[in-house]
Amino acid sequence: MELVKKTDDQGNTTIFKRYHGRAFHKEIPGNVGDQLEKVASLPCRPDDVLLCTFPKSGTHWVFNMVRMIQTNTLKYISDLAMIEFEDVGRSANIKSPRLFATHLTYPFIPKAAKEGQLKLIYVLRNPKDVVCSYYKYMSQIKARATLATSMDF
Repeated sequence: MELVKKTDDQGNTTIFKRYHGRAFHKEIPGNVGDQLEKVASLPCRPDDVLLCTFPKSGTHWVFNMVRMIQTNTLKYISDLAMIEFEDVGRSANIKSPRLFATHLTYPFIPKAAKEGQLKLIYVLRNPKDVVCSYYKYMSQIKARATLATSMDF
């Protein structure tokens, strides 16, 4: 799998995996193409729900609202799994109703979702709000990294 390293004008470097001309997170397990094929062939049930969002668009918020409705409880799930980072083969062991989340774009979502075999929730957030949220998130990561390196002995 091709790892691409890009550096901007300010010297910030980003490393990502490239597949069919698109950038993917470097932490996607193994070969991106193989993982996306597994996601595309995800066996779905009629009561499954797929939540599709852009990062920092309210993924956790909507995921928890839907899950609370599905289970008729107020149990909050702080750590949700994105299908592009998970072993989709294990999804068969999950009890119905299942809820999946992804940041993948349309060409890469499961084939069953494209064929209408499950429920699909697509979240759109004002792009200005997404940029502000993303900026704040990345600033916090940078601040933590700076703090961690300043504490090295």
